[in-house]
Amino acid sequence: AGLLALFLDLEMLAEMVSIGTLVVFAMVCLGVLFRRYHVHGQGESMKPVGFRILAIVVCSVAFSLSFTMEAPIAVPIVFLVLWAVATASCHFMP
Repeated sequence: AGLLALFLDLEMLAEMVSIGTLVVFAMVCLGVLFRRYHVHGQGESMKPVGFRILAIVVCSVAFSLSFTMEAPIAVPIVFLVLWAVATASCHFMP
């Protein structure tokens, strides 16, 4: 970060560090979800877990983009409900 500070605006560098921290946090959370609901070596398919994690990620990104692009209020509410359903579906996994 010190070397990049010579070439980039300090505010932009701070934003990139914040975004990087958020991405790492999200990856750890997804890894924890995966390890919680998928037992390696049991012969079960990864599709149910992968589908739920993908749905959570897509709904989260779409929810964030709907605010960035100033969509009507109904759009973020729809993505929030879909995210809640995808997250709640993890409860019903064996």
